[in-house]
Amino acid sequence: MAQRQALVWPPVYDEKNRRIKGFYPWIVRNKKVGPLLDSIREQSSHPEVTRVSIRAVIPMAVLVQMVNRNMGGIHIEAAFPISHIISGCWVAYLSYNKPQRASNEGLRSIVSISRKRSDPMAREELERQTTQYKIMQIKEMNDETAEKFSVLFASMFDVYPVDINPSAIREMPQGHIVMAAYEGEELTAVFMADRASFNLEYRTPLTFFDFVNVVSKKDGLLLVPLMARHVVEIANQDINPIIYAEARADVPGLQICCIRAGMQNCGTLAASSLFKDKGDDQAAFRDTKVWFIPNFIS
Repeated sequence: MAQRQALVWPPVYDEKNRRIKGFYPWIVRNKKVGPLLDSIREQSSHPEVTRVSIRAVIPMAVLVQMVNRNMGGIHIEAAFPISHIISGCWVAYLSYNKPQRASNEGLRSIVSISRKRSDPMAREELERQTTQYKIMQIKEMNDETAEKFSVLFASMFDVYPVDINPSAIREMPQGHIVMAAYEGEELTAVFMADRASFNLEYRTPLTFFDFVNVVSKKDGLLLVPLMARHVVEIANQDINPIIYAEARADVPGLQICCIRAGMQNCGTLAASSLFKDKGDDQAAFRDTKVWFIPNFIS
């Protein structure tokens, strides 16, 4: 399902989502701002591309200057701190959307969501309310499990940003963290965290865990945050872990799950990924909200 093992530069084209994505391999100090923006503009000239999204590590002082600067349609959509690894630096999403790919935000705010059943929940409380389920890490993906995962995703989505067929799920790169929740023999929920790593400026190792492929057919407001806690424990054993989530902005339940898992919102990616839910007339690019784990900040 998740095809990547390493964050890439130069960026690559994602045909399904009509976007170019990448991770800038240098810290964006003042002299690097111009080359980075020029690269984003160059990538946006691709005739089939309607979105360019580049993540980069940026010192706070430079980030503030960029936020207050007219960058010709390039926006900083989200940012979260990684001072526990690189002093004073943040990971920022710099993005450019062509006019035909507009945001579909127009949604209830995080503030209003947070007033409804969305305080962080202790792991013990989540476990107390989900005793009927067995949660396990899937360390080796066999044909039967891949088929069950694929069926569960396909029951919810006609179009999903990444491939959800059994073959793609079986071929996930090693290092991804996969959790499953069962009620008896029935698969109830799946939580997949992409793992991607690279050396910033070819010397500082960073390991990113992206909570991006999540589905639950019942009790998701309890199971998903509990599975997230399991994943965080595993990810924290890696080298310089950076843990975040990209959750569809038009699904309030996902935002509640992120808050219950102890995450904080740090921005919204406009029309970033292609979805078609069961019952929808057509596929559409959906906004996603970015969340991060604040307790990794020293």
